[in-house]
Amino acid sequence: FYEKFMFFLGYTMIKRYWMRMFGALGPVSNVLLGYTADILIQPVNYPPQIITGVLQTADEPMTLSQAVSKIYKKDGLAGFYNGVQAQFGLAFKPAISNAVFDQMKDGYLLRHGASNLTFFEGFGLGAVGRVIATMFTYPYLRARILASAGKGGTGNPMSMIAKQIQEGGVASLYSGFVPELVRGVTFQGINMACKEELMSVNMAYFLPNNK
Repeated sequence: FYEKFMFFLGYTMIKRYWMRMFGALGPVSNVLLGYTADILIQPVNYPPQIITGVLQTADEPMTLSQAVSKIYKKDGLAGFYNGVQAQFGLAFKPAISNAVFDQMKDGYLLRHGASNLTFFEGFGLGAVGRVIATMFTYPYLRARILASAGKGGTGNPMSMIAKQIQEGGVASLYSGFVPELVRGVTFQGINMACKEELMSVNMAYFLPNNK
């Protein structure tokens, strides 16, 4: 939830500025703005992911403070950004997912003459956006997970991906793809559906002039 909140906060601010200066977003500009938003929030967004990775892969249960201490003692502050290079590729996932959703939403509402999506419409479009984004970015996601767990090195993500191809072929880049897709699609679908419902409530009760 924290990651999504930070992304939408950054994206919304950048989008409003863009539309005020340049007008409506197209597919390419939408992706670029989403990418920029995700990159800009990494200084505060990435360390919690590293800490979570340590907690999930620990041989024995540990507390949050113990995980933070372990990371800091091993690599200092840099340890909280282990594998962050992959984020420059992985940032395309929320950017693509959000852009696909926005473009499909605009077309869908235009065809049906509606002002907002229903919960299930939001879920469906959000799920489609996540599927497309995951297909493009999963190799980078896998590289980040390996780096965070200390099993893939800390070098350039492309070198980690090349190593995986050398050792297991192209198919190895998508190892664990289906569980990630199922988890991601379900989460993103619910996330976008709830976002649409909140927008509907906001328009109905706080923006009466839009009725």
